[in-house]
Amino acid sequence: MGKTMEDRKKAGTLTDKWTKIKGSHKELSNTSVFKPDVTGLLRTYDAGLTNYDKLMEQKKKLSESIGSLNDDMNTQIQASKKLKAELDKIDEADAQVISKNVGLLNKYKADPDAPPADVLAAFDALINAANERTTMDKALWDRILSHDTKRNALMKKSHDDYKAKADAVTNGKA
Repeated sequence: MGKTMEDRKKAGTLTDKWTKIKGSHKELSNTSVFKPDVTGLLRTYDAGLTNYDKLMEQKKKLSESIGSLNDDMNTQIQASKKLKAELDKIDEADAQVISKNVGLLNKYKADPDAPPADVLAAFDALINAANERTTMDKALWDRILSHDTKRNALMKKSHDDYKAKADAVTNGKA
């Protein structure tokens, strides 16, 4: 089984050991004969030992980069839900106006002597209700979509921040 990182750190750097070994063997010191020179690789390995603790700390802190995402997302979700509840209230009010005026129009349809002004008033009420509904729906949906867009941006930013930090830890960049 391999050595633990703690054992490797206690053993010291490989670069120092390699320098001593090279110094005691003429053939190993001759860079024209001994190729490739492994000193660069050993330095990289040694840097990994030095950075190991920093990387482990960074790894532990990765969850912090998720931060307040849940709270921020919930804020946007709750705002959207409130606006959707307003849409439901509009639906209820609209249903009453439509029901009343459609009922009047059905009554007038059965009554050929219905006053034209009353029939037109029922039509006008339906048209006004429909136009108001369209205006209110658009305004509310614009606001709902704005909150949804903010929520999506929060998720994307948290994802990107986490990925950047996770990649740094994974790639050994302390």
